[in-house]
Amino acid sequence: MYFIQGLDGGAIKIGVSFDPSERLSTLQTASPVKLRIIGLVAGGPRMERALHARLSAHRLHGEWFTDAPEVMAAIAEVLQ
Repeated sequence: MYFIQGLDGGAIKIGVSFDPSERLSTLQTASPVKLRIIGLVAGGPRMERALHARLSAHRLHGEWFTDAPEVMAAIAEVLQ
């Protein structure tokens, strides 16, 4: 599972990929801001769905979430 965010902060994408670097490259081509991977953790679709459900109040659209303190705390917890 990966966490991707712009270099200057902002929305965070929480997703799953076998090749997070390639996924970053794909997302970068459509993004007006420079993106970076802020974290990687072993986990699949089940873990992704659980985290998406937990953070649903902070969902912007799809797999993108605000950079609210609750979102950042949940990511930090998962990355431990």
